[in-house]
Amino acid sequence: MTPNFDITAEERTLVDKIVERAGQMFPDWDKISLAMDVVATHNHACRLRLADLLATDDFNFAHDISGIVCKLDREKLILTDCFWPRFAAKQ
Repeated sequence: MTPNFDITAEERTLVDKIVERAGQMFPDWDKISLAMDVVATHNHACRLRLADLLATDDFNFAHDISGIVCKLDREKLILTDCFWPRFAAKQ
């Protein structure tokens, strides 16, 4: 599947802030790859409540961000091993 990285300007601002926060928690992670993972998850695997994710406490933020990085299948654009972000939009 070809990934779609198109997001609104508002979503881009939120993703940039999420990546900046994650970079402080996980300084060895590549920020471009992280941004791509968040957008790919948001556009393909499950919609994310980006503003709520950004505003949450460190524990829940780390849970969702590390889960996305570790459980995103970048070829199929799905989340694996039954991982589901806490800040996924209701379906």
